[in-house]
Amino acid sequence: YALVPRGKEYKKKKGETILRTPVQRVVTFSSPQIGMLSLLQKTKVIVAHGQTEYIYNPQVRDRVKSGEIKEVGGIKNVNVETMVELQPELVMVSGFESKDNTLTLLEKSGIPVLYLLDWQEQTSMGRVEWIKVFGEIFGCQEKAKSYFDQSKSEYKRIAETGRQLKDKPSIMVGLPYKG
Repeated sequence: YALVPRGKEYKKKKGETILRTPVQRVVTFSSPQIGMLSLLQKTKVIVAHGQTEYIYNPQVRDRVKSGEIKEVGGIKNVNVETMVELQPELVMVSGFESKDNTLTLLEKSGIPVLYLLDWQEQTSMGRVEWIKVFGEIFGCQEKAKSYFDQSKSEYKRIAETGRQLKDKPSIMVGLPYKG
């Protein structure tokens, strides 16, 4: 991917996907993407989302109800016509999605698809650092850096508190499985 400021001349290299920044129209397919945009106060750039019943952000839900944000279906049954009509500048999908015919069709129609791999990060801070990628794409680098720096500071403070505990409880993290 090449992040190129709007209006700037750029000679595309073979195999490169150009994203004109800041991106002003995006289609999201996962809640964490909405969360990142919300932290950066950039949810207004969302024009569509995969399955809107999984949106928990109240402001974004209101925009879905008002029709400002369209539903385009799950990643395996995307409404391509709606996507093309909306003219997004970027479609963001989780990196575990295989590059299927639908995503290839979108790319061939000139809509860049960005495969995000934040879910593969092995540490909390690695995952938080993806906010910087969003900052670059959506033109709010300083806000993203500030959020990251604040999170890093808080993470270090909490980790140090944990190291100083004499009685260290065991903690298991995960999601409930079958109840």
